[in-house]
Order: sequence, then structure tokens, then C-alpha cells
Amino acid sequence: MPEASIRDGLRQGERLRKGRTLAERRQLRRQALLDAALEVFGTKGYASSSIEEICRRASVSSRDFYAEFANRAALLSGLGEQLTYRIFQELTDVRVDEGPDLASRRTRARIAQLVHALVDDPRVARVAMLESVGISAEHEAKRRAAHHLYARWISDYVRDEMDAKGVDQRHRDAFALGLVGAVNELIVDWVLLPADERSGVDELIDVVADVALVMLLRGVD
Repeated sequence: MPEASIRDGLRQGERLRKGRTLAERRQLRRQALLDAALEVFGTKGYASSSIEEICRRASVSSRDFYAEFANRAALLSGLGEQLTYRIFQELTDVRVDEGPDLASRRTRARIAQLVHALVDDPRVARVAMLESVGISAEHEAKRRAAHHLYARWISDYVRDEMDAKGVDQRHRDAFALGLVGAVNELIVDWVLLPADERSGVDELIDVVADVALVMLLRGVD
């Protein structure tokens, strides 16, 4: 067998070590770091965390950490992006049957999905809504971009209702961004309360849904 073929065979064997390609192993390693970051940032907090602790929890070497992320802030950013798009997908996948009072029922169903996606796992709420604030100018820009992602979707979601009331796109976009801020503050305020002082999750959903309906469906005459 030619020497070049032997080398190619060895490389292929390395790529498929343990039944996985190099790319697959790297993806698993990256996800292990993100999972460890959710646990550490979501329980101890970003400021109290260390790369060494995250690597130990993920069973990943520090060398492999730096192959994936430049620093802790980059890891937090990557985790924030993953949570943002996962929650956004869950929110936009909600389907409600046609029938009476569709706009209200659909809004409440999607608010319920959003709230549950954020608060059912306390680590998610802490990372997405508390630990991600004020880390750096770059990180803050990404957080704002996430807010605008949701706002653009909301603006499109209520286009027909707003058009029927004569609301132009500029004002519709402003209402949508305002709703993102209102929802964010309502949930943050709930998360920050001691557990024994919080309302139930269902009550939180009702409050947030009522605010959404007033701002976007009933509040513009």
C-alpha cells in the first residue's frame, strides 16, 4: 500500500475515533462547555465563576476551552445567543386554533410559552435576564440585538390589527420594542423577588399577557 494511502487511512481513523468525526467531537465539547456555563453562571453568577471551574464541570481541558471561546465573556455571549434563539423558536412555534377571540388567545398562549421557557429553569432566567447585563459594550450590543429580534417579530405579528387602527410601521415598531422592554422588566422584577414573595407563574403570565394586550391590541384607538 502506498505511503500516502496509509497516512490518509490513519487520518480517517483519527477523525472517526470513538465513532465520531472531529467536527462532531468538537460540537459535543462546545455544548458541554455551554451546559457547564448555564449551571455555573445560572447558580453562582458570572462574576463569581472561573474558566477552571467550568472546564472541570464540562470535563474539558483549558486548552480545548480556548479552542472554542476567547474568554468567559465569549462563553456567556455564546450561551446567551443559544438561549435567545431557542426561546424565540419555542415562542414562534406556538399554534392556536382558529375561533372566537383569536388574537387574545394567541397572545396569551405565546406569553405563557415565553414565561415558562424563561422561569421554569431558574438558571435560564438568571443568565438571560440578569447575568447578561452590563458585561461589556459588545455584549450589550448583542443583548439589544436580541430585543430587536423579538420586537421585529412582534411588529409583524400585530401588523393586521395595527393597520386596521391606522397605526403606521414606525409607531408599530415602537410599540413592539416597548412591549419587549415591559415584558423584560415584569419578568425580571418577578425573578428578583424572594421565592416566598412571588406570585405563581400562572399569575405572572396573566399580568404579562394583560400588559401585552393593552399595549398592542387594545391600547391604540
